[in-house]
Amino acid sequence: MFVGLFIVVAGFEASVLSPDTIRLVSGLDLDHAGALSLATAALSNLVSNVPAVLVLKPLVAASANPQHTWLIVAMASTLAGNFTLVGSVG
Repeated sequence: MFVGLFIVVAGFEASVLSPDTIRLVSGLDLDHAGALSLATAALSNLVSNVPAVLVLKPLVAASANPQHTWLIVAMASTLAGNFTLVGSVG
């Protein structure tokens, strides 16, 4: 199951995360810690925390302060990984 998550995430990145999509999602004010934490928590419980971080990688790289953004993503995905069974797999 864990390997399958990475295959799904790779397919998702290749088919959905185009530069236009990244630009659109970047407009959701994910530079705000609360919004980013909620988005990361939701995604972590949808696909598990490790694949969620991989999906968020292009958005973090495009942020104004990538180091700070990585810390928020790490915190939120780690805590959110304990909310549901799917989130706790990774």
